[in-house]
Amino acid sequence: MSEETPKIKAPVVFMKGGTTSSRFDAEVQRQKADQLARQSEQDEEIRLSKSETMTNTGGHSLASRKTMDLGSANTHPVAILQVLLDHGSRERYIQADIVIASDPVTGEIIRTLNLVCPSCVSRGLPQSQSQIKIDSRNRKWDLDERCKGDVWVDPDTRQPYVIAGKVECAEMCRCPQVGCSFSFKISPKSDHPAVSRVLKC
Repeated sequence: MSEETPKIKAPVVFMKGGTTSSRFDAEVQRQKADQLARQSEQDEEIRLSKSETMTNTGGHSLASRKTMDLGSANTHPVAILQVLLDHGSRERYIQADIVIASDPVTGEIIRTLNLVCPSCVSRGLPQSQSQIKIDSRNRKWDLDERCKGDVWVDPDTRQPYVIAGKVECAEMCRCPQVGCSFSFKISPKSDHPAVSRVLKC
């Protein structure tokens, strides 16, 4: 009796800058639809919570849910990054959230810069799957707070933002998403005193 020859599976390989499979694209679309559905539910909760109180089925009053638009004027300061689009005809601006915390064990101050990868968004990925986090423990980056508190208005959306400062990251950073080859540094030099510039590598 002969032994059955074992089936050999091909390794799964992802190539930076390569195309994604139809199965991956379908999964992205499924997650995007799920996110939109959950966002719709949350939007409805927020709409209801804008009243002073909500009443549950038992007739008891519930505390209203307080929300805050992170990055809007007079709320949460952010860093504004200027990104040159591929065709080079114009630039767009993205906001980067800055989280500063201390390590509960060592007391070390940890700074994290959170931004959305413009390359991933341009190829159709939802923002929730296009996140880049730059942790000061892994990549050295600086925050110049001389413009802290200034209000900057996005020329495209007219949305105001409170500035936390200008960012500089001389070390190269990469987008961690599958199939994305976006790599960059961040320079504090730009045409606006409160805006940093993303330099593609």
